Amino acid sequence: MRRSIFKAMVLVLSLSSCGVPTSRDLFVPNPADAKRVTINNGCVKNGIDERAFRKFGGTTVRAWLVAPDKDDPNAQLVLKIDFITSAPPLPTTSVDASRIRLEDGDQVLVASLVGTDTFGHDSLKEYTFRFAPPSGVSDKLRLTFRPGALKIGGRSIPYAPIRFSRVTEQANVSYLCIPV
Repeated sequence: MRRSIFKAMVLVLSLSSCGVPTSRDLFVPNPADAKRVTINNGCVKNGIDERAFRKFGGTTVRAWLVAPDKDDPNAQLVLKIDFITSAPPLPTTSVDASRIRLEDGDQVLVASLVGTDTFGHDSLKEYTFRFAPPSGVSDKLRLTFRPGALKIGGRSIPYAPIRFSRVTEQANVSYLCIPV
């Protein structure tokens, strides 16, 4: 009995280090609009990072869209924006949702703030927004930021529009992993 349990544990641990091929829909930023990277962490290998990176002094601003199921009539697109610094504390940041627009097909939608979170001993602040349904169903989207939409240290930062395209990612995911 003990030997069977030991064998099962060895099998589970060895499989946890193997990647399971999977696919998912996501929106990736146009490389002409923002820097992108490839994910190679403890859970995903050769994955696409859907975050658009832009640097302002010592603070990096990342924006990304969480793709809903495009066949869902109540699809609701989620926008995440975070501010991160490698030299805490993070300066005061703010995002004015009323100044962010999403061009989704023939629709122009305004973001609504859902919540904020702070991580890493004041080195990262994340803002989460939603757009009214149906949203995120087009294959090409464009985010625009009016002056005053994003602020660092009380000062408005210029944030050019970002175009996103829906892609289906093929990656290897380890479901029993410790992210790094």
